[in-house]
Amino acid sequence: MRFGNLQWWNSLAGVMTAIATLFGLVALVVTVAAWRWPQQPEAAPSPAASSAGPSLSPSDSPSPSPTPPSEVARTPRLGLEFWQGQQLSPMRVDRGTVETVYVTMRDEPFFLRFPRPPKDLAVQICAFTDPTIFNLRDGLAVADTEQFAPGMGMADSDYSSGRLNLVDVRNNYFVDTRIQPYSTDLGQIYISTIAARREAPGATGDVYLTVFVDRDRDKVVDFGEYEYLVLDYPS
Repeated sequence: MRFGNLQWWNSLAGVMTAIATLFGLVALVVTVAAWRWPQQPEAAPSPAASSAGPSLSPSDSPSPSPTPPSEVARTPRLGLEFWQGQQLSPMRVDRGTVETVYVTMRDEPFFLRFPRPPKDLAVQICAFTDPTIFNLRDGLAVADTEQFAPGMGMADSDYSSGRLNLVDVRNNYFVDTRIQPYSTDLGQIYISTIAARREAPGATGDVYLTVFVDRDRDKVVDFGEYEYLVLDYPS
């Protein structure tokens, strides 16, 4: 083949023209595709997302610490607990001139729980509508007290009636089967009715208690054998 032949050069020019036309078509297709389907830019993370760490689902969210329901779990001297609806009633201790435990109550029955005494040792409760019954003192003979002297106990039925009587010179006398066993270490008394709580003269709705347990049976009022309480009911 002779490269100087005019027919050969004309054939080569045709081939080059076809190749150029093909490249032109490819470039046109790429341009049209880029115009119709532009590439979406990658979203940059927000500052909050990048600094806050992994997010928590509602179930993973930390719950706030519960507020302690009571200043003390039981009273300082006798270890008394008041329970309503499976909940410990909140208590606070006023350590003023007369140490007094205030118990926040609802208008419903309650259990009074305490260290379980021997069968023949009584838990004696004087209940009234004002603090005039807060009149015990260390070393006082039980016989010289107004409300706990022999013969001042108000006996209930054998297995207790659920009633707490408000009398300032008498005491509700709980002993033996009137005290229900709650556990190996605890006994309890169920109170469903407080007699004349709101009807008594000058009553505010609150109930004042002096609780006495002669632990050493020496017939003398000793520190640690009595406690003053106010059952604080809603007005």
